[in-house]
Amino acid sequence: MDAPSKASILKASIWDRNFSSPLFLDAEYLGELVDWLSARYRRAALPSEFDRRFKTVREAFWKLVQNYNHDMLAILFIFDEGQEKKECAKGEPYTISITIVFQKGKTESDFDLLIEKIYALFESNYNDQSSENAPKIEIRQCLAISESEITLEAYKAGVYIRSEWISYGTDPHGPIISV
Repeated sequence: MDAPSKASILKASIWDRNFSSPLFLDAEYLGELVDWLSARYRRAALPSEFDRRFKTVREAFWKLVQNYNHDMLAILFIFDEGQEKKECAKGEPYTISITIVFQKGKTESDFDLLIEKIYALFESNYNDQSSENAPKIEIRQCLAISESEITLEAYKAGVYIRSEWISYGTDPHGPIISV
């Protein structure tokens, strides 16, 4: 996407501007915009409804992974069938797989306790069948995989999830995995 005539716009005055024509993005450019926004704001661009549902366990989730942050390189959420791009209706769960990418030198068994705790966290918060919208988020699988064994295809299929304070092994935080 070429943007040769960029102009600074104050946030407060954006609605007062008269643009000559609307800009419509095709799927490729829309994907680039989402990627740019995610990188710019250092968080994944996920549907508001998923974010609202995840808020229930967000703090507890980050507390669980905090003890492992020096051994992890990435946490990936992999959504079923394009759910990362849609707002699921009440009663329709988001189904995710969680992949924890760890450094060489560690093993999957080093993360067994964390994985058990993640399953327990989601089950205790989202498996109340009496709730009007239950289940809200289902975990299909949660696994740990070495940086040397994850494929580029698997890495790109996931949505990189980050906390504002987790260092992921270095301070200051450096590059994760080049793709």
